[in-house]
Amino acid sequence: MKKLISILIILLILLGGFLTWLVVGPSTGFKEESKYLYISSNNPTKDSVMRLIVKDSITWHEETFEKIADRMDYWKNIKPGKYKISKGSSVLNTVRKLKNGQQEPVNLVILKFRTKEALAGAIGKKLECDSLSLLRFMNDRDSMNKYGLDSNTAMSILFPNTYTLNWNTTPRKVFNKF
Repeated sequence: MKKLISILIILLILLGGFLTWLVVGPSTGFKEESKYLYISSNNPTKDSVMRLIVKDSITWHEETFEKIADRMDYWKNIKPGKYKISKGSSVLNTVRKLKNGQQEPVNLVILKFRTKEALAGAIGKKLECDSLSLLRFMNDRDSMNKYGLDSNTAMSILFPNTYTLNWNTTPRKVFNKF
C-alpha cells in the first residue's frame, strides 16, 4: 500500500511539473527570434485571436493558451494592437502582454510629403488605418476645423520628425500627435 501511494505521489508531482512547464516554460512555435501578432481593432473576438495564434504559430500549445487566457479573463477585454512575441516566451507571459496591452510602438518618420495622398499612403503602410480613411479625414472640413485647418492646409500641420504611435492609432489620434 505504501508503495502504491508513493508511486501515485511521484506521478502527481511529475504531472504537476509537466503542467507547470506548459504554462511557464518556453512555448513559442516559430523559429525566428521574434514575431509580431496583429490584433485588429475591427471587433476582435476569442475566435479571431485564436485563429491568429494558430496561423502565426505563436505557441505550439494552443489549448494551454486558451485555458490560461480564460483563467485571466483576457477574452472579456481584448486589446487590439501590434504585439512583439519573442522566441521562447511562455504562454503566461504572452497572455499577460496581450491582456495588459503592451504593444510594440511604431515609429512614423515624417520627412517631406508633397501631397495628402503621399502622406496617407506612408501612414497607411505603417498603421492599421488605411490610406483612404486618412484621406477622408484630411478632406473632412469638420475634422480639420479642430486644428484650425481646412482640406487645403491640412499638410501645414506636419513637422519633419519621428512620431511614436501605436499600430492601431486612429486618423484623429495621428493628427492629435502631429
